[in-house]
Amino acid sequence: MDIIYGIITGLVFGYVLQRGRVCFNSAFRDLRLFKDNFLFKAIILAVILEMVAFHLMAQFGWIHLNPKPFNLIGNTVGPFILESAWSLPEDVQAEQPTESAKETQHHG
Repeated sequence: MDIIYGIITGLVFGYVLQRGRVCFNSAFRDLRLFKDNFLFKAIILAVILEMVAFHLMAQFGWIHLNPKPFNLIGNTVGPFILESAWSLPEDVQAEQPTESAKETQHHG
């Protein structure tokens, strides 16, 4: 039953992020290049909501949280592999500033 709750939560969360045009690459790009933190704040809010939702589901007994112990190699090398994989495709969206970044660039 846990897997069904996880799939439903992931689908809803993914749909909301996709419809909100929240892109992690664009958020960090806009924050650094254009000093626009709108998408970055949306990502932080999404992560906080996800953390709260998981703990609430655990409190109600809908899911069982079972964190794994720290793995030095996996937790230090894994992010570098992930970032390398993210940087391989040429992402057209990552090259285009968001509307709020364009406004900040023109007005700021």
